[in-house]
Amino acid sequence: MGLAISFRGKIRNLRHIETFEDRIVELALEINGFARVWRSAPKNNVERVVRGVMLDLAPGLETVSLLLSPEGALVPLGLVSDAESGPVAEDQWVSVQTQFGALEAHVMLLELLDAMSKTFFPSLEMKDEGQYLKTRDLESLHLRMLSTEATLASLAKRLERSPVTPTKPDFKTIQKQITDASARVLRILKRPPEHPPVIFKDDGSDDYQRHGTEAEWDAFYKENERKQHGLTRAFEEQSLKHDNPRASFEEALRSEGIVDLPQVDDKEGESRPDFEWEIDDDKLDDEAELKDDPDVRSQREDRHPLLKRVSKLTMKILKLPRHDQQVPGGFLDPLVRGILEMSGGMAQVYSGQDNDTPFGLKLVQLKRVLRGASFARASIFPVLHSGILSKTDCRHILDEVTAIEEVIQKELHKTRRKLQKKNN
Repeated sequence: MGLAISFRGKIRNLRHIETFEDRIVELALEINGFARVWRSAPKNNVERVVRGVMLDLAPGLETVSLLLSPEGALVPLGLVSDAESGPVAEDQWVSVQTQFGALEAHVMLLELLDAMSKTFFPSLEMKDEGQYLKTRDLESLHLRMLSTEATLASLAKRLERSPVTPTKPDFKTIQKQITDASARVLRILKRPPEHPPVIFKDDGSDDYQRHGTEAEWDAFYKENERKQHGLTRAFEEQSLKHDNPRASFEEALRSEGIVDLPQVDDKEGESRPDFEWEIDDDKLDDEAELKDDPDVRSQREDRHPLLKRVSKLTMKILKLPRHDQQVPGGFLDPLVRGILEMSGGMAQVYSGQDNDTPFGLKLVQLKRVLRGASFARASIFPVLHSGILSKTDCRHILDEVTAIEEVIQKELHKTRRKLQKKNN
């Protein structure tokens, strides 16, 4: 038995799309989710751009399409190409599978949609196969999800893992968490997008900016993520106007207030070499190939063992067969995104010398790794269930993610103690 939430609607005002995107990005940052601001490229010289956000709200949930057609209607991921070519019917439902997520994740999506209807989508309609939307009964929703837990237990056995043991949730605690989270979601969607600048409190030491507190570094990370999303959106918008990627990037920087950058003049007639993006796994592991380049060999040998491990996993996950190369979405996207986040966070932590990385920055990136691992791990079972990847691939990915996660948990606790000691 599946479990899904479906919704459809139209944004109140097309001029509010970027504001809506900013609010969803902010929400993702606050609840440890992932948001990707997205623009499609016009096809066949037709100026039709699908824009919006793809949201990974919680581990185990399918990617949520919050993409909008040029007419302002919500577009399912499977109809993005149609919406780029011409108007699509506004009665199309966007569906999100939730049966592999936690009980509260299902409810959290409903709370988000409810908040959206009060802020940006007054005509929003919702359907809930879990019936929570009508009953507001967590126990009834839990009973409907029990069959999913049986499915998870069966999948765990296939991967030679301990079966998932169903446990009765603490409904009172979950209800309080949901109530608090619902109020926070609505507050985020309603509040202005401005944020005060992040300032590290001066405690009188010479290196207060270098270490700071965990809260200060968390705020600093979120601020950088907001800027990154803004720059990504600006670049994609400019790419619709320019054929030259460099011109698009420079205009995007200017639009985001990044000015007075040093100019690099290309020599007339000088051609730039093409980059080779195709990676050969056999060549990467072939020591004979590395003997011809001692610098490459030295760099590979000096890398931290965990960084080597996650790099190899990342390359393998990027070469796995995709369920659909054209349309993003499904459970494979959060799996890939989770592993890429693990790789990015670990590169920040382990690429340099330990003493060169501020404790606060290291802590932020370690939490980034764990967040990515939770999304990747929760996506394994639905990916296996849908037949997108083989049992062998799923078992290998799960084993690697779990092993890395255990080490990072220990490193997180150790780093947090060091930071607290530094600040006391």
